[in-house]
Formats: sequence, structure tokens, C-alpha cells
Amino acid sequence: MGGIAPITGRSLGLLTDLGNGNVIGYERTMNQTPYEQSWSFGIERQLPGNMMFDTEYIGKKGTHLYLGRSGDFNLDHLGPSEEQHIGDAAWGTAMATLVPNPFYGAGLAQGVPQTGELLSTQVSAYQLSLPYPQFQAIAINGAPWSNSNYQALQLRLEKRFSNGLQLLATYVWSKTIDESSDSGNGAPNIGTIDPNNFKLDRATSQYNIPQVFQFTYVYRLPFGRGKHFGATMNSVLDAFVGGWQTTGIWRFDDGQPLQVSLAGTNHPLPGYGQVPDMVATPHRNSKSQWLVPGGYFTDPGVFQEPAAWTIGTAPRTLPWISQPGTSNANLSLFKEFSLNKLREGAHLEFRTEWFNGFNHPQFAAPNTSVGNAQFGEVTSQANSPREVQMALKLYF
Repeated sequence: MGGIAPITGRSLGLLTDLGNGNVIGYERTMNQTPYEQSWSFGIERQLPGNMMFDTEYIGKKGTHLYLGRSGDFNLDHLGPSEEQHIGDAAWGTAMATLVPNPFYGAGLAQGVPQTGELLSTQVSAYQLSLPYPQFQAIAINGAPWSNSNYQALQLRLEKRFSNGLQLLATYVWSKTIDESSDSGNGAPNIGTIDPNNFKLDRATSQYNIPQVFQFTYVYRLPFGRGKHFGATMNSVLDAFVGGWQTTGIWRFDDGQPLQVSLAGTNHPLPGYGQVPDMVATPHRNSKSQWLVPGGYFTDPGVFQEPAAWTIGTAPRTLPWISQPGTSNANLSLFKEFSLNKLREGAHLEFRTEWFNGFNHPQFAAPNTSVGNAQFGEVTSQANSPREVQMALKLYF
């Protein structure tokens, strides 16, 4: 049965929101104020040729940060007493056993819609053992229970515009660790593993990219009238040879860390998440193997289905192996044609821009669902093939 729940105030007592899975909870530690501390140390050095080199260490620590998996944490669980039952098949089987549902139909006479698990005549023994058995869940949205730690070495080489050239090169080597984060690219979030032990969720952040190198430049080619090559060039020849300018944005990075999950759970402990067991350190295979099942990993067998009623040993993210990284160049070429004879200052600009100029494919993350037939296989491309656009602009 369904429908819009009537406004009842407190007249229904314990029948209020009976069976509701969208009850919003509040825990006393939620009044903690998130804060962040940062520190840095850097050295700058002026170099010949209008160049400057900068090196800097940056550290940052976040405390009591809001959980990135909004609504994921369920406050309605048994608490630390559950810990002793991890791996206890007898207890897990008993808690999963269906028993008569004392709440079935309890609210119908009062006009309370029956919803969720409590809609059935039977319910799990675990549900009835909860502190609030009349609810499916009590969701905590964005509780300030996460912490983060960021450490980075940043290098920067900059050349101010001179002799037709301007460039900026940066390199970042960093690592971020936290208990809760999102990747920002739509990757799945496996959620809380153990509701009583957030330390099991502490791992490399989902958005962490260990190394990033970027290089950008603007270069006016030294050919044509008044330039280093062809300073006295014929004006007709200069119309073809002179006035060219090129720019580029290059990026190379390691990719974000992988997460492994299970295609199907193997009798998870009630109230807990479940991840695969990891029996050794995983390694990435050569690119030529990525398009076959299991081929992304040199040793896919290190990931195994966990025993029944356990939570698995794999971390939330894998710090040793990441998604395919980026190797991309966006390039452009400009040419100006003077129209001073028609109007002073007027000129015509031709430009062509090449996105993914060298047409390098960037592979998407492999299938990381242990037990899936395509586990360890890369099945899609994350970027677009080379795109070229041209334009002609008149300035007058």
C-alpha cells in the first residue's frame, strides 16, 4: 500500500513513520564544527631569460568533515556489540531468519501507510533486534565524521612573455587520505563497510591523482617581416609565412585510484557492507591486455569473494593501482593577415584548434566488480577522438 502519509503530529506514538526508510536522524556528535588546518613552505628563484622557478611543499588536514556519501550512514544498528559476530555464521543465519512481523497491519487502522520491509507478514530477526525496529533506516545526512590529510610537492617553471614565447610548466606529486569522498567522475561509492569502525573506511581519497604534469605555452613563430628570420621579407611572401602563432595545453597524469566491489554479496553480516578479500598486492598489466576479462590486473586472482558473514579485507580504494591516466594535448595555430591598406588596424585572423590533437585514446576504468564476467576488463573510452575546428575572424 502507498500514498501520501497524513500529518499526525504525535498522536500515533510509536506508529509514527512506521516502516519508513527515509527517517532523518540526528546524533549528538553532529554538532561538531568542521575545520581545516594548512601549512606550506616554498622557495622561489629568478632565472635568466625572464624565467622563474618555484618549489613548494603543502600540507592540509581536515577534521570533522561532512561525509561525502550523503544519506549513506544508517544510525539504526546494534552498535559495537555487533563486532563480536563478524564471521559468526550461526549468528548471521539466525539474524537473517524470517520471523512473524508484529508491525504488519499495525498502522492501517490509524491510516498509516505500510511501507518497505514491514509491508510483509514476515520480517528478519535482525530488524526486530534493532533499537528502532519500526523503521527501515534512520539516515544520517552529511555527518561531520570524516577526516582528511593532504601532502603535496608542487613545482612550477614560468617564463614571462619575451621573444615571442610564454610558457608555464607545473608538476604536482601528492596524496590525499580520508574516510569519505567522491571521485567526481561518476565512479561508484561502496559506502560504509563497518558502521562501528570508520577506520576501515580510511584510504586514499577517490579523487586523488598522485602525479600531474601540465605544460602550456604561447609562441609567436619567428618568421616574417620584422622577425628573427626574414626581417626584410617581401610583403607578398610575408602574407603566407609571417604572423603565425601556436599555443598548446598538455596534460599527463596517473589517474584516480580504483575501487573494487562484489558482483553479489556472499551472505553479508546484517548491518554491514561487504568488499572482496585481497590476498596480495595487485599490479597493473601492460596496456595490450586491458581489453580482455581480468587483463587490467597482472594477477586478478588476488581479489576473491569473502567468506560468508565477513566484511572482506580490500581497502575502500587501492593505493597501489589506479585508473588509466591522461595523456592529452590540445593544440591551436593562428595566422594574422594585415588589412592596413583597407583600414588602419584591421586584420583577418585564421585559426585552427585541435582537441586531443594526437588522437590518443584515454581508456575508462576497468570493471572492478569481483564475480562479474568482465572483471578486470576495460570496456569503454573516457575521452573523445580528435576534434578539429577552424574559424576566420575579421577585426576592423
